[in-house]
Amino acid sequence: MKQIIAGVFAALLLSCQANCFASDATVPLVQDEKLYRDMLNSKRFADLEQEFKVAGNGDAQNGSGQSKLHILLYAMSRCISADCDGTADNQTWDNRLALLNEWRRNFPKSPYSELALVDYYVSRGYAVRGGNSAANVAPNVLQTFDKYIATANELLQHSSAIAKSSPIWYAEMLDVGTAQQWPKQTMLQLFNDGVKIGPRYYPIYIRAGRNFLPMWNGSDKELKEFLDAISTNRNLSESDASIAYVRVVQGLAGFGIFNEHVINWEKMKSGMDLVWSAHPDPWNSNLFAKYACYSGDKNTTIHFLSLMGKRPIEAAWENNMEIYFQCVQWTKKSGK
Repeated sequence: MKQIIAGVFAALLLSCQANCFASDATVPLVQDEKLYRDMLNSKRFADLEQEFKVAGNGDAQNGSGQSKLHILLYAMSRCISADCDGTADNQTWDNRLALLNEWRRNFPKSPYSELALVDYYVSRGYAVRGGNSAANVAPNVLQTFDKYIATANELLQHSSAIAKSSPIWYAEMLDVGTAQQWPKQTMLQLFNDGVKIGPRYYPIYIRAGRNFLPMWNGSDKELKEFLDAISTNRNLSESDASIAYVRVVQGLAGFGIFNEHVINWEKMKSGMDLVWSAHPDPWNSNLFAKYACYSGDKNTTIHFLSLMGKRPIEAAWENNMEIYFQCVQWTKKSGK
């Protein structure tokens, strides 16, 4: 079963391009994102300021256990098109930039408008670049990508003190560092500093983890070591560390990391149970059934399939129901 699913997943990975940048962590949030995006489009900047303040450093969560701070930021600068699929044209991107700049002019001391503007340039850069390795990206595309990342870096280097005290600042620096191939030791230092400020702001972990992906000159071994270290993070309780492990794997799932050389399935399963206990949300049951299927755990696949309700959520299955149906059929066969 794992070989069949891996084949389908590999084909999807080749075609995901910039959408992989979104990951499994962002797809179910379209309704939340629309609420915040509408605030921006209608220029309700004071309301956005208040929402960011309530979101804090990443502790506030939505119904599926996602960071409200992450949802807000994504809605401002990554959820560009109507369905947040990353396929916006240049005019749409330019319109979003105009709104973010107007927010910045109206609230010049706001760290939120400042950081949303940074994230805009990172997001637009990655949207241009796509998900291929550098060797497979046209030189002119890389040049445009580098320009956007350099702008983001310039803004980060000259950020206000209050912006630099936000976990968002560290997540953005990690994105820039990955794009510019900073030394791993520099990246780890940024990561360690960031999680002290926002230990439950999972984008910090996810963006640090990207640095260890093969497409960024990492390896399965390095990625596994990074993921395993999350379980012993001194900034988190044991249960929170287990949940963080799941959320980071979820954030990196679009890069084909589901294999025994990377994922500690027992840690993953323990964390999924904790997430489900706190957030029995259909999105979570769909994702966890898929992950169990990828990992060849039939009993856990059956368990979460039974919790999904009447209809699967297609987006949780890579928008490819063939994966879902293959997993269901596999659970009905005898043996493993």
